[in-house]
Amino acid sequence: SGVTKILVKLVGGGGAGSGVGETGAAGGYAEKIIDVSSISSVSVTIGSGSTSSTYYAGAAGTGGTTSFGSYLSATGGKGGNSSHQHCGGLPGVGSNGDLNLYGGGGSGHMYWSGPPGGSSYFGGAGATGHPQGGNYAHNHSSHAPPGCGGSAGYHTSNRGANGQNGIVVVYEFK
Repeated sequence: SGVTKILVKLVGGGGAGSGVGETGAAGGYAEKIIDVSSISSVSVTIGSGSTSSTYYAGAAGTGGTTSFGSYLSATGGKGGNSSHQHCGGLPGVGSNGDLNLYGGGGSGHMYWSGPPGGSSYFGGAGATGHPQGGNYAHNHSSHAPPGCGGSAGYHTSNRGANGQNGIVVVYEFK
């Protein structure tokens, strides 16, 4: 009641990591000030982060698109190994906002565990490692901010980290 304007910030879902250093990219980012004095409701969609794979299983998935009605949206980042073999994922991008940005891109092929996935507007990706257990990045997927890309799995037979779900943040002004 009494709210006349809102500031919406959103990020798309992150792409997941694969094995051997192919990391996922972050979802895109958009923000916009919207006059809501004549708007009663808006449909919101949160883009899901994608699930990871091993190197042998091929490409990791692409994150989903986050949207705030038809006002603004941001696409998800692509998973490691999905754009081209041995390459990091391509980032998502915001659209229709007052500010539209790409997320951070994924990293390419490294024989052992490589760098973390692409950073989102809300921070950097989760940890990578060279543990004896192998699935370190995947097991700690949830230790990362919204929209970031998944870090790579250790070597060829271990899963990378899942991409993180997107988010919508709304600030109200009277």
